[in-house]
Amino acid sequence: MGKEPHRGDVQQAVELVDQIWSDVEFDAQFISAGYSNSVFHRILDIVVDLTESEFGFIGYVSADPNGSPFLTTLGITDISWDESSTRLYLENSPSGMEFRNLDTLFGAVMQTARMVVSNNPDSDPRSGGLPHGHPKLSSFAGIPLISNKKLVGMIGIANRPDGFSYPVLQGLGEVWNRLAYIIHAVKESALRRKAISTHITDESMLEAIFDNASDSILIVDSSLNVVKINRSARRLFDLEEDDLSSTNLVHLVVSRSGNLKHEIEKAGSNLDGSGLPFVDERFTGVDGRELIASVAKTNSVQEGEPIYTIFLAEMSAFEAIAKSKIDELHFITESSPNPIFLIDNESIVVGWNPAMAKLSGIGAYRAIGNSIQSLLGREFNSSLNESINNPAAHDLPTRYDLDIIYSQDDLVFTNSNGDVKVMNITPVPRFDFEGRRDGHYVAGREVTNQYFYHQENRKLALERESLINRLMRAQETERVKLAADLHDGPAQDLAAALMFLEKCSQFELPGGLVDISTKTRDSIDRTLSEIRHIINGLSPESLNTLGLVGALKSLAYRVVQESDLVLTLDISEDIDQISSVNRQVAIYRIVQEAMRNTIKHANASEIKIKASLSDTMMFRLVYEDDGIGIANSKEDSQIPYHNGLGMSGMRHRADSIDAKFSIGTSGNGEKHGFRLTLEFDASTWNDFYSGLADG
Repeated sequence: MGKEPHRGDVQQAVELVDQIWSDVEFDAQFISAGYSNSVFHRILDIVVDLTESEFGFIGYVSADPNGSPFLTTLGITDISWDESSTRLYLENSPSGMEFRNLDTLFGAVMQTARMVVSNNPDSDPRSGGLPHGHPKLSSFAGIPLISNKKLVGMIGIANRPDGFSYPVLQGLGEVWNRLAYIIHAVKESALRRKAISTHITDESMLEAIFDNASDSILIVDSSLNVVKINRSARRLFDLEEDDLSSTNLVHLVVSRSGNLKHEIEKAGSNLDGSGLPFVDERFTGVDGRELIASVAKTNSVQEGEPIYTIFLAEMSAFEAIAKSKIDELHFITESSPNPIFLIDNESIVVGWNPAMAKLSGIGAYRAIGNSIQSLLGREFNSSLNESINNPAAHDLPTRYDLDIIYSQDDLVFTNSNGDVKVMNITPVPRFDFEGRRDGHYVAGREVTNQYFYHQENRKLALERESLINRLMRAQETERVKLAADLHDGPAQDLAAALMFLEKCSQFELPGGLVDISTKTRDSIDRTLSEIRHIINGLSPESLNTLGLVGALKSLAYRVVQESDLVLTLDISEDIDQISSVNRQVAIYRIVQEAMRNTIKHANASEIKIKASLSDTMMFRLVYEDDGIGIANSKEDSQIPYHNGLGMSGMRHRADSIDAKFSIGTSGNGEKHGFRLTLEFDASTWNDFYSGLADG
């Protein structure tokens, strides 16, 4: 497949490439001025001639954000075949064309970083085809350019007489290695120039920020020589830019200890966890002005020594701002309608506003200087300390609602008049000028009325729950007693009468008596069945014998048999895990009452019952029918089971077992349907709780 290039030709090609590269390697404008295009075209011509190819390309390989490689050409043979392809070549050749389709012969090179040879591209499965009008491809070779074990570029050459062979291409390894080095150098140079450009931009921005900062900023070396000073600091010390060459910090400020260098080093090493200045130092200017400084040791080093950045301000200005803030805070505190007091780290009162004096009955003169414990009691002090040590509890103010359990921020105390008062408080740390915590502001609001209203409502809610529980238990007791009375009385008597009539039928009776006996026996049998049905409704014995699942299914099927309703049941066997008898009875009764309402009032054709228990022991019952629905307005008030005794009884039963009960519609159109939902956490109930209120 074609003759192998002569060794002398290969060496000559390498020398030509080296010569081209040496002409531009140290040219600073090589990348930015676009010289790379002409350079790589000349190098590509050498490769095409050496391999006796018709055309080719050379480019560098990059990766997109997803890590997929793509090729950008540095040099490509002009093989444009029509006006459109000529325009495409002229527009993109100078800056490089990008090729991202990896389902091609050159894509196989980028994906494998291996040499690819194809002497029949039309039938090669790796080929992605050619654009319409593209010159015919009779043979192709793709050579990966590897530098430092990484694919940095590739060369593609095509249409060598008699095709390409791996031995011929491998014999040109010296050329490929040289080209890999050049492309790697070009990419590195481009990255460096980009980084330098970004750095210059960032440096210019930082310089502008530094010089225009409102704070006075100096940068000094370890000998306290001023390295850099911003405009504000030059105004503070009345310096010119030219004065910096001979300026030392000792010419500008005097330390209290007399050892300025030691003070700067100490302040610079006293940083908090963020690396920012933490402790402020006070200095005196050479003109006698009091200055306050924050000092930070920078990460940079100059001749192996640290550099310090010093932020300076006149103490008079600082104190004026601080005094203004203190006055503002004092005004807000004194005029606030809410009780506020200030304590130090030992819980000694250092501030006590009029609202706090009114609430506690203790004046500020008496309160200031005494401990909060001596003023408001040990329990108040203990709760206050607990609140101070748990700042996460102060994210939101307490809401007074029957469902809210009060947080530890509600502090109870007895005032000087003997009245019990309640404060909802939020403690806020306060700090001195040197950043040390020296106590707390405690802002509060009186919530005495809300607190006792809440307590009273909780008491009433417990009493109401207790009453409901007692009523439900009394009702169940009466139901059981009535069922037993019916079973032991009328049911037994009717059963005995039925047995008597059965015996009578064994004797020959006159014709008229036979008919009367038969009708009487049938009537007694129907009455006995009805009594047994009533007994079962009064006391669901099926709960004991079948469990909750079996009892619900038995109830549903029995009710449906007595009507022409279609029944859909989806009852999970897991609900038998509900251990509370009270809850089992409540579920049974609610379903029983709902079905009775549907049959009597809903004009429905279908009932759906679904009951389930989740992995987290959350019980959910959904009961639906397709009837006329619940009463939603006065016009619908003829629908009797919306607010009737049956619905009220179901609500009370739900309340008695701490369940969420809701009703609504289940359909659209003329028949709105009825939907009942019952939900509770089956893991949080024991029948013992229902009797707590009874003592």
